[in-house]
Amino acid sequence: MANGSHAILALHWQVNVIKPEGFFGGMLAEPVARSGVVERAARFHAEAAAPVVFTRFTVPEDEGQLVRNTEFMRAVGEAQELFRPDSPGAQLIPEMSGALDVVDNQKLSGLAGNDLADRLTARGIDTLFITGVATNLTVEQTARHATDLGSPLTSSPIARRRRTRPCTRRPSRT
Repeated sequence: MANGSHAILALHWQVNVIKPEGFFGGMLAEPVARSGVVERAARFHAEAAAPVVFTRFTVPEDEGQLVRNTEFMRAVGEAQELFRPDSPGAQLIPEMSGALDVVDNQKLSGLAGNDLADRLTARGIDTLFITGVATNLTVEQTARHATDLGSPLTSSPIARRRRTRPCTRRPSRT
């Protein structure tokens, strides 16, 4: 990963998503803490020989490009003051301190509603390693978006906790 064609895209490592006092804290804080993903991702970011770009889900005063088309986005829209760029909930968590490159948007994909994909391509980045906690929302959406852009970007989600127990359910026979 030492060559210049790689970058880490660190998605929504912010108080509203990770910490108990954040907007989604009641739903996400405990499983995130139990999983150890914050520590693994912070270590990965620190040890990687690649630039780290953080994205934050924020809602500016004019709502930016927020689209209230799902219950999730409607809930964020109703609580948008908690997502203002300068609000405590929008800040990166302390474990992710030292971020030099932070991009804000109002979309689930870290590559939507901003010029980040173009900026990465202009820097010669063709491979993204993605970290984040909302795997089925943000991480997968961003990985799919990278391929949908038609750019040379490829993605590889990392820092997720691997399944440690075998599945005990047998497939049904039809």
